[in-house]
Amino acid sequence: MHSIENNSLNQAVQANHINAAVKNLFRAVVQLPEKTIGQLYTWQARQHYRSQLRNLSEAQLRDVGLSRAMTDAEADNPFLIP
Repeated sequence: MHSIENNSLNQAVQANHINAAVKNLFRAVVQLPEKTIGQLYTWQARQHYRSQLRNLSEAQLRDVGLSRAMTDAEADNPFLIP
């Protein structure tokens, strides 16, 4: 009798593990596009801000306490690098 109960318990535990795994997989699949789109927006914003740095005048750079070398170094970074 105990082996039947143990077998049923083992099957229930396995079913719970499978159910949890399926839920985690589904959650990951659903979140992937959201994370990807978020990363694309981040990269686009980075590229935009770095482009704007190149357009600052010397007077504007002095106002914010930056040098042309500093802004050029930042603007030269690829958009993938934070």
